[in-house]
Amino acid sequence: MDLKPISYEDLPALTEIARESLIYDKITASIVREKIFEEPYYRPDFALKALHDGHIVSFMVGHVDDEKTAWIKVFATHPQFRRQGYAKALLKELEERFRSDGAKKIRTMDCVPNYLSAGIDPRYTEAVVLFERSGYTKVDDRVDMLCPLDQDLSTEQEEDRLARMGLTVRRITETDRDSLFDMVAKHWPGWRYECENGIKNNPPSVHIALDGDRVVAFAVYDGNNKGIGWFGPMGTDPEYRGRKIGEVLLKRCLADIRSLGHTEAIIPWVGPISFYLNTVNAHVYRVFWVFEKNL
Repeated sequence: MDLKPISYEDLPALTEIARESLIYDKITASIVREKIFEEPYYRPDFALKALHDGHIVSFMVGHVDDEKTAWIKVFATHPQFRRQGYAKALLKELEERFRSDGAKKIRTMDCVPNYLSAGIDPRYTEAVVLFERSGYTKVDDRVDMLCPLDQDLSTEQEEDRLARMGLTVRRITETDRDSLFDMVAKHWPGWRYECENGIKNNPPSVHIALDGDRVVAFAVYDGNNKGIGWFGPMGTDPEYRGRKIGEVLLKRCLADIRSLGHTEAIIPWVGPISFYLNTVNAHVYRVFWVFEKNL
């Protein structure tokens, strides 16, 4: 079996394999590029492909973070070549490379900040079996929600209410960056990457609430998995919670997502399920399992 490093020239083949294999995910070439080559921790020696008669039939990409936790972040095997040992060989090789790099444990998929999904969808049954048979243990689960966009997403009255409290709601500008990143660093340091990506979009895909010139809440879309209607993250300074600021920022982002031509928005890795159900009638539509193994 021939295992080799992935190169950028492989992107079309990798995209095709991912589309054929990851049928429950929205796969585009830009997302495959984002997950592999735009990964902040990207290393060519942790991005491998398996060849059959000179053609790519399987690939697996991981990384090791600053805390020496290793991640399997994206992988796929063409359906015609499953159960033939390709993914197993790739996993075994990556485990050895992670161990040599000093990693202490490996987790699957939920690698902040640049993740495809927050775990393994158990409908990818071969993947579940691969990790179970390779000594991994299920340690957590996550859910994504799906939000219909054919609903009233207006926020004018709520913005007027917040204005009477002295709070301004608007799309982020360059002058707001430092204040936003100060708040994110204090409360959610892992979210800076997605906020930065949102600010780079045109127009910026970050909506904020301000008390004077201080950012006290934010919401982002298209900060990760760009182009498929991806919402989040969203956060409100604890001092300002209870004023329904998040509802306003959520609806502003969803309205933008709708304007891009989407009929539904994906809300990933959800914590407060009831909030999204009650606010915008979102429902759970995917479940993910997270596996872990000590090295």
